[in-house]
Amino acid sequence: MIAQTDCSHLAFEPLIQEKVLLAVPPSSPADGICRTCMEQNHSIDIRMLKDQPFILLKHGFRLRRIAQQLFEDNRISPPVLTKTANVELSHKLSGAGYGISFVGEIAATLSDLTMKPNYYPLDYDNCSWTLGIACHPDKYITKAMSAFFDVTRRQLSAFPFTIRAETD
Repeated sequence: MIAQTDCSHLAFEPLIQEKVLLAVPPSSPADGICRTCMEQNHSIDIRMLKDQPFILLKHGFRLRRIAQQLFEDNRISPPVLTKTANVELSHKLSGAGYGISFVGEIAATLSDLTMKPNYYPLDYDNCSWTLGIACHPDKYITKAMSAFFDVTRRQLSAFPFTIRAETD
């Protein structure tokens, strides 16, 4: 599966719209802020997290571009604890209580972390992307590729997954 691209030489079959979530350390001040935002407004106001530590991906990652755009649009410069090239590491650090990270809905749903962060949806423009199957339209699709595409379609047929913050 890939995010939709502007590559004109690829045929793209969209499958799902994946949301970007905030992965927030449980029982942290940031978690309290997010819970209050959700109770009062049913959405997260990223400006309320301006003083909370973030764990960001390094430049070049789509989640990093989304985070930077959110910060710029809302005129905030939150503290950045660290920058990593490993999405799973940023997710684990959030679960361990070190800071807030950005994670895709599928990664959050399928995570096998023992110390899970709480997840909150972001109700901002550009906080989702279309995922699907891409292949060269003029190339032969083998039986194995076709089977893979079918399994992928079936596995994602229950999408969207349900993500909720843990209750105390």
